[in-house]
Amino acid sequence: MHKYFGEILKEKRVIITGANRGLGLLMARRFLECGAKVAICCAPHENYENAVANLRALKDIYQVKGFRPNLSNEQDLEFMVQDIVKDWGGVDVLINNAGLYPAKVFAEYPKELFQTVFDVNVTGVFLTSKIVSNVMAKQGKGVILNTSSMSGVDGAMRNIGYTA
Repeated sequence: MHKYFGEILKEKRVIITGANRGLGLLMARRFLECGAKVAICCAPHENYENAVANLRALKDIYQVKGFRPNLSNEQDLEFMVQDIVKDWGGVDVLINNAGLYPAKVFAEYPKELFQTVFDVNVTGVFLTSKIVSNVMAKQGKGVILNTSSMSGVDGAMRNIGYTA
């Protein structure tokens, strides 16, 4: 039993995007400590292997999977979610945590970079939530959490794509 959360998260099936480092990795660790099964996701050009290995090394009973979906590609996301459902029987929690923050002055910010940031930070949240919510609807329950940034309220210097 976890000293703060008891057994409320035991056996829950969790997907966390942007979880191969930083806040996402910390969330993955906490969910595992509470007895959940965790699927961590990173960008297609990043690696999740070290994060998965480090999480498994904490306790050999931890159930953790790694994925590299393109968050703006429905087929990638469908395959990932199908794999999780096949192995774990469903999804109880989705945490949309992935986000890009490439700083550049506005005059030098290319449209392609803006589109990439939008695809991950907005379209990715929409598509991942849509696909996972279908699984949750069939189960009759589930929770979707979206992390955010104060930059959406206060702005961010040199980053028009992120604040948009």
